[in-house]
Amino acid sequence: MSGLDQSAEMLAVTAKKTKKFKVKLYQKSLPSFKLLDLKNSQKNVQFDMITSFYDSLNYMLTEEDLSKTFKSVHKHLNQLGWFIFDMNTPHALKTIWDEQIYAGVKGSMAWVWQNDYDPKEKKAACHATFFKKRGELYERFDETHYEKGYSNTIIKKLLNNSGFSIRGFYDCYKFSKPTRNSYRICVVAQKK
Repeated sequence: MSGLDQSAEMLAVTAKKTKKFKVKLYQKSLPSFKLLDLKNSQKNVQFDMITSFYDSLNYMLTEEDLSKTFKSVHKHLNQLGWFIFDMNTPHALKTIWDEQIYAGVKGSMAWVWQNDYDPKEKKAACHATFFKKRGELYERFDETHYEKGYSNTIIKKLLNNSGFSIRGFYDCYKFSKPTRNSYRICVVAQKK
């Protein structure tokens, strides 16, 4: 098993949690990434299956970047290898994100998320403010996350153009077909 993330901090957390399993970790960024075999630097590392969950692919803000990601994944799969991922739908970004504010507290962390959605671009922004307890005081830090929703038609087209055949398109967490009201889809694709 291997893991990929662009964040050194997240990889450090993962390394601690997976130490006994000897998971190989890579610090790379989407959309284009290349993992080279240590024994043969001209050869890509190959996998039987690659997964991407919790709407990571929604961070690809253009069709071009989503297509490049699919092509990068394709290059790292063995013949007939599987690619399984989920994505937020445009409906989810419009319904759950647009003009919504979420707040919560868990342990020593508190947060406030303020969201907005651009229906023309099908892009959403989540402006997050976090408060981490440090002794008697709280330290504040802010982040903004952008996601784009893609129609099922676009996702299928980009997968096909990247050398995948689609084996399943689901309403996430169910084995039923997605509807126009689905918040998240799960896709099962196979390298041709």
